[in-house]
Amino acid sequence: MTTPETGEDWTVAWSAPLQPDDHLVVLLHGFGADENDLLSLAPHLPAGTVLACPRAPVQLPWGGRAWYPLQLSQTGVVDEPGYATAAAQNAATLNRWLEGLSAERVSVGGFSQGSSVALAAMAQRPTAAADWIVLSGFAVPTGREAPPEAPLPRVFWGRGDADPMIPQRWIESTARWLDGRAELTAKVYPGLAHSIDGRVITDLNAFLQSPA
Repeated sequence: MTTPETGEDWTVAWSAPLQPDDHLVVLLHGFGADENDLLSLAPHLPAGTVLACPRAPVQLPWGGRAWYPLQLSQTGVVDEPGYATAAAQNAATLNRWLEGLSAERVSVGGFSQGSSVALAAMAQRPTAAADWIVLSGFAVPTGREAPPEAPLPRVFWGRGDADPMIPQRWIESTARWLDGRAELTAKVYPGLAHSIDGRVITDLNAFLQSPA
């Protein structure tokens, strides 16, 4: 049963109550979804994993929620200077929410827009989690990044080569942004659109279970 709890400024949906020996995976949903969208992944994650999914703060007029408003076109997402400020603000809230948790038992990431907030949180406080997860997502440089220090944080980046939502320029800029900032495991899935499939889950689980 999902047990919603209120975190700082957020409602968080949980796949199960968190026990001391559990590994916590925090996933931020994408644009237009809500905190329940990614909970279906919980049964497919490694044993002993609890999934927590925060609800984004922006209520969209047509339903669903967002970490910040996005401008969309027929060719994908439109660049907007306000994305960086909003991503940084949400990232700061996420890092405050993570305080007090044992970082070695925490993985943080997101799908699509949610991953931009997760990466911004990583850039502000790389040691807040054992590793970081980007699913069909992208980085938004915020100007609040901490200087990279060894050991670099581990990042899993999985995306499809048929994703119509994430512009190629964002894929390229994300790769540049991660270069030198993360110990990166990058996977590209032929034929996968803006989604998560069994191939992604298999590789993500292998990443989560691999030694740091």
